[in-house]
Amino acid sequence: MLKDIVSSQKKQKEQLLTLTYIGRFKELFGRKWLDSNLIKVVLGPRRSGKSVFSLMLLKDRPFMYFNFDDEVLSSADGIATD
Repeated sequence: MLKDIVSSQKKQKEQLLTLTYIGRFKELFGRKWLDSNLIKVVLGPRRSGKSVFSLMLLKDRPFMYFNFDDEVLSSADGIATD
C-alpha cells in the first residue's frame, strides 16, 4: 500500500513539474541557498504558494515529493508495512 502511494505521488510530482508558474520575487534568493548544507524551510500562511515556490526552486534537481494531505500518510495508524 505504501509503495502505491509513493508511486502515485511521484506521478503527481512529475505532472506538477510540467506546469508553468508565475515567477516569484524571492526565487533567485532561494536558489542561492540551495547548495548550502543548511536545512531549508519555506514558511508562509496557508495557501500562499509555499509548495509551488518549492517546486519552482527544485525543478532542475532530484528531490522527493510527499503530499501529506493523503490521509494514509498523515496518520501513523494508516502506514502498514505489507
